[in-house]
Amino acid sequence: DYHKAWVFSDGLAAVMKDSKIGFINAKNEVVIPFQFDYTDDCRMYNFGYIFHNGYCAMPNTNGDLGLINKNGNWVVEPAYDEIWAPHTSGYRVIIKDNKHGVLNADCVEVYPAEYGYISILSDGFVLTKGGKQWQVDFEGNVVRPFMFDATFYLKYPSGYDENGDIQYVFADYAKYEVMNRYGIMNRITGKPITLALYSDINMLSKDLFEVQDSESYDWYLVDINGNVILGE
Repeated sequence: DYHKAWVFSDGLAAVMKDSKIGFINAKNEVVIPFQFDYTDDCRMYNFGYIFHNGYCAMPNTNGDLGLINKNGNWVVEPAYDEIWAPHTSGYRVIIKDNKHGVLNADCVEVYPAEYGYISILSDGFVLTKGGKQWQVDFEGNVVRPFMFDATFYLKYPSGYDENGDIQYVFADYAKYEVMNRYGIMNRITGKPITLALYSDINMLSKDLFEVQDSESYDWYLVDINGNVILGE
């Protein structure tokens, strides 16, 4: 009777008839009428009309995703490129134009889709935005104000050896990474000096860095306080 059918989830399965999506139960009874337009333009990878915790991600004809409940009513209007399955905590990641946000278990927006990335943990979130990464609990209290994906030692030239080769010394500073962008941190204190906004960072001397802008690829000089002191 159907042109397409999907797996059962939460007791319901999506089926397609006359280019419309509806949902049936295990007795092949239509529970949600055929009221949603089928589209091949959904931008979410591995999308499959799956109910999780009572809600199913559903696209409109433009491929924008929202959430419906088991009555077939929109609880989140279609506006997103992706809506992930809920974490065990009940929170869901939403994505729009490569920016991340979060919905809670009641489908209420906790964080708008304006973050570079959001990881959901068992006790909170790791938020990434504007070259900064930090951790909060579910109430929004900051747990760790400074986080990063990786760090790299920095060294600077200190002179020449007897053969005329440049000698390097490891600095008290490190290059830290957040989402493929780099910032400068004090390796001794563990505190950041700049945000992670640069494509690359090198040390020219004991107290001078060169940093590359991630958009223009121009190079700038930055001092140990994070101040830009000279453009390219």
